[in-house]
Amino acid sequence: MVLSFVKPHGYDVKVFVNCPFDDKYKPLLDVIVLTAQELGL
Repeated sequence: MVLSFVKPHGYDVKVFVNCPFDDKYKPLLDVIVLTAQELGL
């Protein structure tokens, strides 16, 4: 039996941000999202 893994289209350019949506973390989330956008991720 041979198992293979095929990456979904665009897999290498997706970003997962593990940050709560609480008001306390909003400034951090904003900076992370802005940075990811500016890097073209």
